[in-house]
Amino acid sequence: MPGIHLNDTERHLDGWWRAGCPGVGTQQLTEITVAGGTSSLRGISQAAVRFEYPLSVLCGTNGSGKTTLLALAALAYHAPTGLARFMVHPQRRNYYTFSDFLYKGPNDAEIVGVVVGWQYSNAQFSITKSPYKRMHYDRRPRRPVFFLGAARALPAAEQRPLRNHFGSWFPTAGAAALTPAYLNRISNIMNRAYRSGCRYQSARYAISGCVTDATYSSFNMGAGEAEIFTMFHLLQEAPEGSLIVVEEIELSLHPEAQTRLARNLLEVTWEKKLQMVVSSHSEHFIDNVPRQARILLQRSGSTLAATQGPTTRFASASVSGRAEPELVLYCEDNVAALLIQESLAGTARPRVSILPVGGNKDTVAIQGHAHLRSSNPRRAMLIFDGDVTDTEMQRLLDKARLVPQQATAEHALVATRLPGGVSPEVWIAQMLDCDAGRLALRTDLNVTEAQATSVVGDLRTATDPHEGAFVASQRLNLDATAVQQGVVRALSRLPGAPLAPLGERILAALEDSR
Repeated sequence: MPGIHLNDTERHLDGWWRAGCPGVGTQQLTEITVAGGTSSLRGISQAAVRFEYPLSVLCGTNGSGKTTLLALAALAYHAPTGLARFMVHPQRRNYYTFSDFLYKGPNDAEIVGVVVGWQYSNAQFSITKSPYKRMHYDRRPRRPVFFLGAARALPAAEQRPLRNHFGSWFPTAGAAALTPAYLNRISNIMNRAYRSGCRYQSARYAISGCVTDATYSSFNMGAGEAEIFTMFHLLQEAPEGSLIVVEEIELSLHPEAQTRLARNLLEVTWEKKLQMVVSSHSEHFIDNVPRQARILLQRSGSTLAATQGPTTRFASASVSGRAEPELVLYCEDNVAALLIQESLAGTARPRVSILPVGGNKDTVAIQGHAHLRSSNPRRAMLIFDGDVTDTEMQRLLDKARLVPQQATAEHALVATRLPGGVSPEVWIAQMLDCDAGRLALRTDLNVTEAQATSVVGDLRTATDPHEGAFVASQRLNLDATAVQQGVVRALSRLPGAPLAPLGERILAALEDSR
């Protein structure tokens, strides 16, 4: 399942981060906060965003604060003495300041009194933004930082300074060659064999060059191709332990290339012990990074809320805005979503949007709170797992309803839970451990009686309840998601209709939402 079953590289990164990132001698960036009081930073006066993985992917709608957070990430450190910034456009300093990202144009208000804070592995630092006093940038921790903005996607042929500067090759420019390892990564992402690649760089400008069936430069590369050469030359040259910040990581890349890019970035992050903070609108890219890497940003007025580890489905729905339901159902994970879906009659399904948010019961409550803060006109229902008690459910619902000046919060947000009184995976295993359950599994998974018995055994004996379907999928040589769907479908057809009460509670909320 995307983002849950980690490969070796993803597990190494997770363990390394949790252990405090030993071996690189740099303070990792773990949180950014903004406290604006009466002022704001690009409209943001309150924010707290945590980084829980070496690669962090910021996703959200336009205007949700992704670009601002990327800028603040790049501003978290001062450069080590003598570090030259990677040459993409003319640069004057070897470290970043607010003026690199926040330009005061006509009618733009001065940013005064906004406190930006950075939390590191074992330290913290804050700056009160003001145009009238020194910012004390040199007090920040030292670390190589490299920023790639969206301007990199502008084709070289459309940039007059590059056309004038590189009108002909000249020996003094030099050429920094890509190593075979990084050239292979570019070949893998672009699904094209490159025999060589390099970076032509003068004192002010730089372009890429490559050899495939022909020899050509950035002036004749596709936009996505040029972007990948720029990015991976930076990754090759960046010192170990650097912070790499990239805006719109998937710019100009087709879906297959985005998928391959995610895998290669994770591998390079582990090999060079980097920290990367990137933004993305791409479902293909987000779906191919671990849940821990994903951060969904949502704006409510001047407050920026961050949801850690959202499912791809939830993040995509939040970004695309495709769903126009009468009732929004927030639940923990895909198993809960499947149970909810199977509990609903066909006429009810088009009227709801089921959003598994990832995390746990607290994450579900937080999302209910965010739903109310966003003034979403749709009614929402929080559906907790079956092992959440009545007391816990009421506490979480009350916490979610704590929205200032939201007089209708009680009517806009309700809660229920899945059946069984235990975690959904345990309940499913218990219900299917009978003759009727095994018979239903034989039909819905198209397996033999012996295989159906093995599936029930896998579900009941899994050390982690979430792993039962995955173990069964390995035994049956089926996709884990297909096994989950078949198991839930078999449950729904058991005598007594065990999912019917859940469907009735949702239908009642639907009718009330009118």
